[in-house]
Amino acid sequence: MKRGYYAIIPANVRYDKELTNGAKLLYGEITALSNETGYCWATNAYFAELYGVSKVTISKWINQLVERGYVFSEMVYKEGTKEILNRHLKILNDPIKENFNTPIKENFKENNTNINNTFNNYIVEIV
Repeated sequence: MKRGYYAIIPANVRYDKELTNGAKLLYGEITALSNETGYCWATNAYFAELYGVSKVTISKWINQLVERGYVFSEMVYKEGTKEILNRHLKILNDPIKENFNTPIKENFKENNTNINNTFNNYIVEIV
């Protein structure tokens, strides 16, 4: 059974003219695969097969995302060696979490109006 992952591609990534369309799509895939563990564990070979492109192309797309500050790439090494066991891709500057720190949040606290707390001065007769 396939899990129902969803992808998020925020506006700053979607409209970044320095990114190729493939890198933007890959960003969305990374977000989808990060939902469960907080990082994406997929290999370049996995992405290459998924999108029908070469591993070199995937590497270029990931490098674009890293260089533009959207993704952090972390190598996991075998203890005491330089042998790479895995790579973790982590989303940086999560736009959803950042939006909760904007002044709009403060407006929610102050948005206490008295709507519907008083009766209108009109009497409606039903005939």
